[in-house]
Amino acid sequence: PEPEPTAAPARTAAPAIRAMNAKPDAKPAPPNPCRMTVNYYVPEAPVVSAISSRLLVNDQFQIQCSFKKVAREVDWPECDDAARTSMQLLKLSEESGGRYSGIVAIDGNTVGVSSSPEDGSDFVSTKTWTFDDPGAHDVSCQIDNAFHYATEGAPTYLNSDVALDVSARADGLTFRLFEPESASILSVKPLPSEAAPTARDGRFRMLQDAAPAGSDRLRQQAILGRELPNVRTDTGGISVGDLLGASLVDREVQETFLSRYLEREGSTEEFWQNLEENDQLDRDTIEELQTTFYIARLTRDNLPLLLSLRDLRSSGVLKSWHDVAAIDEGLWQKLILTAGGESGITLPPDIPGSTPEERLKNYIFSLREGIEALYPSDSLRHTLQKPSDTKTGIQNFLRNVRKVPQDEAPVRRGDD
Repeated sequence: PEPEPTAAPARTAAPAIRAMNAKPDAKPAPPNPCRMTVNYYVPEAPVVSAISSRLLVNDQFQIQCSFKKVAREVDWPECDDAARTSMQLLKLSEESGGRYSGIVAIDGNTVGVSSSPEDGSDFVSTKTWTFDDPGAHDVSCQIDNAFHYATEGAPTYLNSDVALDVSARADGLTFRLFEPESASILSVKPLPSEAAPTARDGRFRMLQDAAPAGSDRLRQQAILGRELPNVRTDTGGISVGDLLGASLVDREVQETFLSRYLEREGSTEEFWQNLEENDQLDRDTIEELQTTFYIARLTRDNLPLLLSLRDLRSSGVLKSWHDVAAIDEGLWQKLILTAGGESGITLPPDIPGSTPEERLKNYIFSLREGIEALYPSDSLRHTLQKPSDTKTGIQNFLRNVRKVPQDEAPVRRGDD
């Protein structure tokens, strides 16, 4: 008999057929042909320095404008001929290695100009100036806008502006020359600025925000990067060891810093940069030391007051140096009086005023002005908000404060 037929084995679809029948995977969106990386300069907020905490008529002062090179992704959503032309112009401008003008301006008038380096690195423009009349003045850092000629409607310059107050003289002097070694950073008020490229018609957009030119952080770095202990032991000042003892860094770190400080060469900025690059001190430790030195200069080397601030921070009443911005005039007065102890307070001789009360008020004003210069946003926030826990904690601290003996400040050396 003939064998019974068997069922044919099931056949699977050929690979080509399976591929045709399968649901296609989601494909990534094609890259936008109208997107590119643009390298351009942005201005930081002006840093204004003078030999006192308040600028007076006819006193020389210095304006420092810093210009930083940044790289950002830029997108033209409407990828048309105009967008492609803008991209081509930006590319040609960058490839040609064109120089940019960094401008220092006062009240809308150019008073100083520096050209960007040929290698396209960051650069600084400075100008020394005086005012003949009291009042408020607009100080501006400006830089050629890379997008101006490439995109219709883009402004000619990017700018970062601040308002600077000039006071009438009441010290009997005619003028004072600017001295960099004894200069202080002045308190200024930020003004509306155009510190990042924009397109008023919305034709392009920055996919990453430009560096926040004029931000608190950049301003703090500019201020603190110039700080070193202001040692005046020959005129009754305090030692480096005293200053280190007013910080919250431990003994080993103090020794490391002191050793490097005594061996230092070059500029202040190079000194701090070398410390960080050599991994001897981390960024937070460096900022703690820089801020301590800055506050010491604001207090005119008032060690008891510095140690009171240290105790407020070590006890947690002040969570960081930023919280010093919460101390109002009344609390500063109580801190100063408490720090003076039984011997009373001795105000620095350069504090103006015809009575002790007036001199104390001017001293507190200079302290608060310096804090506002370093932490403008924190100062404004504490001014606008209701009484904070920080202020309550300071009040409690003052009720229970003990006098800190001078010998508790570590790392004292005869050669510092």
